[in-house]
Amino acid sequence: MSEHFLSTLSYSSWDAFEKAFHEGDKSQLSSKISTFLNSNSTESQKIDFIRDAIQAVDQLSFKKIPFFNTICTECIKLIMRSIMDKSSSNLPDRFLKRITDIIINQIPRLDTIAANNICSIILEYFSHSGKLNQHACSIIPPLLNCLDNGREFSHLINSYDNHNSDKNKNIEVSDGDISTHSTENDDGNNAKANKLNLQKENLKNLWISSFCRIDWQNDSYSRISAMFVDVVIDKYQCDLITNKLLNHLLKLPLDELPSIVYQILLLSRNFKKTSIISSIILAFQNLEIAANASVDDVEEIQSISKKMFYQVEGTVLLHFLFCVQQDHEWGAQIFKYAKKGTTKRFGTYSTCIESLTTFFLATILNLSTIPKFKDLSFEHVKNLIMVYSRDVIRLDQNVYARELVIPVTENLINCINSIVSRSAYGWETTIQQLLATIIHTLDYAFGSSSRKLYGAEESKKAIEICGLIIQKILSSHKFIQQEIVQQTFTRLNEQRPSSSCLVKIICNTIQDHPSIAFNCEKCFSESLNCILNSTETDRQALVSSMSPLLKKNAGFYNNFVLMLRKILYSRSNIMKRISVLSIVDLIIMFAQFQDNHDLENNNLNNISINLQGSSSKKNAGPIDSSKNLILLELVSLLRRSFTHQYEIISLSLSKLSSVILVSEISNNCEFLETLCRIFHTE
Repeated sequence: MSEHFLSTLSYSSWDAFEKAFHEGDKSQLSSKISTFLNSNSTESQKIDFIRDAIQAVDQLSFKKIPFFNTICTECIKLIMRSIMDKSSSNLPDRFLKRITDIIINQIPRLDTIAANNICSIILEYFSHSGKLNQHACSIIPPLLNCLDNGREFSHLINSYDNHNSDKNKNIEVSDGDISTHSTENDDGNNAKANKLNLQKENLKNLWISSFCRIDWQNDSYSRISAMFVDVVIDKYQCDLITNKLLNHLLKLPLDELPSIVYQILLLSRNFKKTSIISSIILAFQNLEIAANASVDDVEEIQSISKKMFYQVEGTVLLHFLFCVQQDHEWGAQIFKYAKKGTTKRFGTYSTCIESLTTFFLATILNLSTIPKFKDLSFEHVKNLIMVYSRDVIRLDQNVYARELVIPVTENLINCINSIVSRSAYGWETTIQQLLATIIHTLDYAFGSSSRKLYGAEESKKAIEICGLIIQKILSSHKFIQQEIVQQTFTRLNEQRPSSSCLVKIICNTIQDHPSIAFNCEKCFSESLNCILNSTETDRQALVSSMSPLLKKNAGFYNNFVLMLRKILYSRSNIMKRISVLSIVDLIIMFAQFQDNHDLENNNLNNISINLQGSSSKKNAGPIDSSKNLILLELVSLLRRSFTHQYEIISLSLSKLSSVILVSEISNNCEFLETLCRIFHTE
């Protein structure tokens, strides 16, 4: 090994090499190493040279640390030149990675002086290029940590302890550790250690401060921010780095923002501050304003820009949620910031939502997925809606200052509508939690505590707002439609006051968007018993909302009719009454149905008619005939009630009499003739 090492450096023997080193010709040594690393030698020869040089440190008889420092310095210079010089940029990435791996393992052996010198060299190169590659970013963290865990501090110790030379101290410096033995005055040793730590901190502070003053290239922010995560930093150093990142957040490409925000949260994980939360929220508020205002003349470009921004925002929301899941203290800081402004007042009107933004509201909603913050999140959003409702009622009663207060109160609804309108990646969780929060608020507004605290009119206004939001969510997002319908049936079973409101919302929305009924077919199928046991108003509304399924899905229709037939023969007169009323509702529904094409294809072949003891199956015929077949089957089922108690028979006959008055039936001569025969027979 030694002969290879000597021949590489053009020395004839170790003696000559040692003599050159002792004569102080360090620049010549650096030049020789640098020349070889930049020569046309093969990559394997250069790697072998570096390994041999590092192994030689342990074999040479002269002082080894300076030579070792020189080897590390020249290797790092080579890596930094690969960033700046075009001639060096052609070095294979595999070669640079092998050098980086070797140096990273050796950096902990550097003393503080050498580590500081190398950091200065990196800073000088970086000031010209403004960027770092992955190899440089891998080297800097152990170098900065080396400033905290230096191997040799004799220069610093001697400069500090000259005035204490009369004291009995013995400082032993080894290649591994520094051990200080004192026979007297332990306070002096503690003072020396504090001074030494202060010098190390000053070196690190100075380097980080200088590094942050340099202009970074936009494509390097993500890599550099990730680099500092691996560095042990104090609060002052954290402020330097995070301020640099936050101040340039708006200038970075959109696709870089999720990574940058996540790194900011990681960097400040030990120094959580509300100011970091507020800075990120303000940045996204400004970005949203820019996205909404950009390219007004070209709608297509604007929509693409918004879509990308929504995706980035959704990804950042997931990063926020992950950080809070890992460290709940972040959640406490978010709610601490959320409470700012709740005590502000303008006259008698609250301005607690003045600083609310879409991104911040989405952040609060996402926290409700964490059990610890679920109640806090629900209560915060509920209070915002109730305060908004109270302000709207008061503004309607008092005209003064309306121009000043209305923009504040409208901000909440704008934020909620903005969340509902988004369907990009990452927003699904937010919309789900928004729905849960709105239903929670709806239940609260129906309660007595809401009327006592806010007033009846305010609660009524809150119910109206919640209903509009749920209706918009139901019509806009397919993935959550089943959840809304299921929540409605759950409240019907529990007989909550809010169930009727939710039923009304579902029925009105399905009337405008029939496809929702098909998306929620499973929920309706599993809840038929719940529907039939609900109040008459809710039952009629729900049966009407199921009309798309009943008319176009033969299986669903047959199951519903079978259930009506079963409860028609139950022992309870209440259930018999429900069956009769539901059958009549179906007769009127099918009589008023205009488009019969789907009836022909789906229901006709599954109908069995039993009139006066006869049964038959008919194939597809004219449109009116297909409708009549279904109507006759329902009348046949209703006719079975004539064998029950007098009150059930009376109800059936009275409802049949009212059916005749329906215009669609009175104009259907064939079906009307059949009905008259039934009346005559009975």
